[in-house]
Amino acid sequence: MAVEGRDVAPLALAQWEALPWLGRGIAFDEARIDEPGALLADENEDAHLDARVGPALTAATCRRWSQVQALAVIDCCLRSDLDPLPTSADTSATADSD
Repeated sequence: MAVEGRDVAPLALAQWEALPWLGRGIAFDEARIDEPGALLADENEDAHLDARVGPALTAATCRRWSQVQALAVIDCCLRSDLDPLPTSADTSATADSD
């Protein structure tokens, strides 16, 4: 899992910090567990996060993750350990285009 988490596309710190908050509120069911990246993306879009977090960009990134990568990210988020996840230093990447 740790290797998969390191291989996901980097997100800005604000984006990574939003995911654990979302992950704690997800009710995982059998119908959605096969697509954990899409599940995170949907939760991200439904949360109406501040535009500075870049919810559309974060959701698009979540959808590109493989099943194992998304599960690795969820594991880090649920353990509140974001350190293994690659973080982008470019904070402009969080801005969603209108």
